[in-house]
Amino acid sequence: MCARPVPAWRGVAWLSSARRASAWSAAACITVALAIAIAVALPPARVRACAACASGDPTLTVMGAEQPFAGRLRAALRTRVRGDRLGDVRLLEARSDLTVAWTPHPRLTLSAEMPLVLRSVSIEGEARRTAFAPGDAELRARGFVYRHPSLAPRHLLAVVGGVAVPTGVASSADVGLPRDALVGTGVWSPLLGVSYAYFAGQFSLFASAVGYARLGTMDGEAPGESVRVTVAGQAQLTPALALRAAADARVDARVRTIDGQRERGTGGGIVFVGLDVVASLGTDVLLVAGLRVPVAQVLEPGHVETALGEVALAVDL
Repeated sequence: MCARPVPAWRGVAWLSSARRASAWSAAACITVALAIAIAVALPPARVRACAACASGDPTLTVMGAEQPFAGRLRAALRTRVRGDRLGDVRLLEARSDLTVAWTPHPRLTLSAEMPLVLRSVSIEGEARRTAFAPGDAELRARGFVYRHPSLAPRHLLAVVGGVAVPTGVASSADVGLPRDALVGTGVWSPLLGVSYAYFAGQFSLFASAVGYARLGTMDGEAPGESVRVTVAGQAQLTPALALRAAADARVDARVRTIDGQRERGTGGGIVFVGLDVVASLGTDVLLVAGLRVPVAQVLEPGHVETALGEVALAVDL
């Protein structure tokens, strides 16, 4: 496995007093703080009608799988906690993504996502390192090329395009990690994909496939190209509660060097399956909690990913 030191100029944002801090506790603090910020920004006078009334769809939908209608503005905060083992390296990560999506037209949704990442890295024979830094921001446009019928559609087919921006900042905790395990890619990553949603009363289906290219290198290397696939089915148990079963797959090419060579010990593929509980906390406020378990891992020798837990709050503004 190839590992290179991270240059000091990329920035150091580590928390020296948090050697033994729990990533779960820190993730909860991030989620609560940002959720309060979102709630404070919601003056009741701005609420004109609930999202279900405007879209004609009373089911609970997670961020990114909702029905579009002109003027819809949605914000979500999602926190995921996961573990990773790369040879003699142990990594525990809590990542919070703040996403805002706006639909200026029934056939177009624009979104922006900004991640914040807390990492605890342990390398055999070295002291544990903890760091807090931003990840790569992502800008997306989802154009609906087919919706039937026009009001409260049962079928939604969309083309997804955008770019991941290299806003991620390497930290002292990343020293000794391979390029594809860093918080930020260090390169611009155009993305292109397709999504499909089906709504049938109390049941719905969502599927998407998105590919990421990599433009250029940083310090002579860049993560490999990536493809991410999601398939999910949801059942509405009551007006305020739904269950969502999902499968997520990711395939990554090997790290690419400046001369076009691919590095051994990087890349691979993994499939997660899991279940989410989607609950309404009030008009236009959703809470999602779930767990993903890896069922297939085709990674390089010594690389193992653990189950991941997720909690998210979505609000229609």
